[in-house]
Amino acid sequence: MKGRVVLGLALVVLLVLPLVLSPYRLLLMLPFIAYGVILLGLNLLFGYTGLVSFGHALFVGIGAYTGAFLTTHVGIRSLEVIVLVAAILGALAAGLVGLLCVRYVKIYFGMLTLAFGMVFYTFLLKFYRLTGGDEGMQVLRPLLLGLNLDAMPRPPTWSAPTTTTAWGCWSWPPRSCGASCTRPSASACARFATIR
Repeated sequence: MKGRVVLGLALVVLLVLPLVLSPYRLLLMLPFIAYGVILLGLNLLFGYTGLVSFGHALFVGIGAYTGAFLTTHVGIRSLEVIVLVAAILGALAAGLVGLLCVRYVKIYFGMLTLAFGMVFYTFLLKFYRLTGGDEGMQVLRPLLLGLNLDAMPRPPTWSAPTTTTAWGCWSWPPRSCGASCTRPSASACARFATIR
């Protein structure tokens, strides 16, 4: 019950903040909200499964470079399409990385995820014409539902995705699918103990 009250208060604060903050302070809040969503993913991975991931930035980078590539090189400015394509590419990369990493636990899992993250980082640096190397790529401002974000009067556009993600991360683990993913390291240790 206490968790739901805290989540409800956080939702109210997120909905009210865009209405009371100046545009400059609202702009300063956006990276914090983005990092918060990233940390929710790390919380799911480490907090519920006990797996330490040092390569979490790989998936953040895939999403960021997908958005930059679509807006700059392809000319797609729709935020909905950008998020969908970035999610699909991130899921494909997670599937490929997961095929190799999910068999390992503890520090081995962490080192493998770090290795994949470093391979992606090296790819970004070496393919300068495609990625811009260490200078990165320009991201053109996307359109939300076909509307220019500059024309909207202080939209709470980041409130809905952030609270939806927080609610999903909070409610997913107790369900049957989430419960089956909790503490694979403990079950792997139990299997190892029975084999010996």
